[in-house]
Amino acid sequence: MDDRPELNTQSAWVGPACLLLAWIWWSWLGQAYAEVLRPASGRVVDLYQDWASARNQAVGLPVYAAHEQSVPRHLGHAWTASLVRVNAHPPTSVFLFLPLAALDYRDAVLVWNLVSLAALAGVFGLVLRELGADRRLWLPGGLILAFGHPVYAGVYLGQSAMVLGALLVGAWALDRRGQALAAGGLIGVAAAFKLYPAFVLIVYLARGQWRPIAAAGATFALLALGAAVAFGPDVFADYFRDVVPAQRVFWGVVFNLSLTGFWHRLFEPTGDAGRIEPLWFSPTAARLATLAGGLLVAGLVGWLARQARTVRGRDAAWSAAILGMLLVAPVTWEDGLIQAALPLGWVASVAWNQPVARSVLVGAFLILWLPPEPLLRLVTPAWGGAGRPYGPAFSLVVASLKTYALLAVFGLVGWSARNRPGTPARFCS
Repeated sequence: MDDRPELNTQSAWVGPACLLLAWIWWSWLGQAYAEVLRPASGRVVDLYQDWASARNQAVGLPVYAAHEQSVPRHLGHAWTASLVRVNAHPPTSVFLFLPLAALDYRDAVLVWNLVSLAALAGVFGLVLRELGADRRLWLPGGLILAFGHPVYAGVYLGQSAMVLGALLVGAWALDRRGQALAAGGLIGVAAAFKLYPAFVLIVYLARGQWRPIAAAGATFALLALGAAVAFGPDVFADYFRDVVPAQRVFWGVVFNLSLTGFWHRLFEPTGDAGRIEPLWFSPTAARLATLAGGLLVAGLVGWLARQARTVRGRDAAWSAAILGMLLVAPVTWEDGLIQAALPLGWVASVAWNQPVARSVLVGAFLILWLPPEPLLRLVTPAWGGAGRPYGPAFSLVVASLKTYALLAVFGLVGWSARNRPGTPARFCS
């Protein structure tokens, strides 16, 4: 039996709300978006990593040349010192960005940002359509989405989170239609960008569905073959030998929102050593706590997937898997929170009429969607900063608020999966 939520609304306020939100959005953020879609000369964004790696061979540099070598060659100015010293993304990601390598850097960023915003619109529309949301609320919902700091951060940095979100939501929608093989293929493409989306395959592993797992593996292998042909087979050895170990520097930085970031800030603040004081310094404790947390999250996702017998149950398993992916990834930045659109939308669709669940969801959404900088500026005088290190209280409270919000939504997903469906929420039809 199909137990999809059937939700309805009679909302006379939708039209005026749309106009008000559109005016606020354009007045506040419209110009900011217009300025960052195509970066100013001299501003190096995240997309540069893959764009430069895809061009390096043509100018006689290794694919994973240090940025201090490649930036002067490609952009004509010196590299500004940063923790990001070399492309952190796998060769398969570089291969996928080859089409953009033919463009000028700033034009490539513009094209990628437009593709990303189109992908975000696809995520929003697909989630609302699959969950049966009232079409009259699509526009105000989209405007609320556009206000989100993760969206602005994704555009400002030229990140790939919106495209990853589209691939994962597309896989979920295909799985809902019984097309698990195609869903596995999309997961394979997502993993080719940043590896960690492969975590979502737990949904199939727990159910013993091997064909979509094989499809994901075959898709990834095909893209890996393309990368080996384009850049030479040694590119994978270079990546795993030189690049992967260097990424540990990001594990304990202030706004790594994953469980890895949470535990390393407390016990081994790599990258931000001197800026953050650990609760006590213990790399072993950081790694054991990270491993234990990751295994617990993976186990809960697998259990939900194993128990799923209905559309509601499968939606819960996918929502938990995406949240789990963000929690167990070595690094989850602000822009990656865009990928939580499906879990947030699904919990809202099934639990909105539960007062406690609604309050937790709204609070978590606001924490995830608002920028962290105002709170950081507010607590800096008392908790550190301005030349003084931040103490453990800062790591436990301010730097981890969004991690707690992800965990809260993860808990709501599990609760909603086990709770029997009640009265439909008001914003769907």
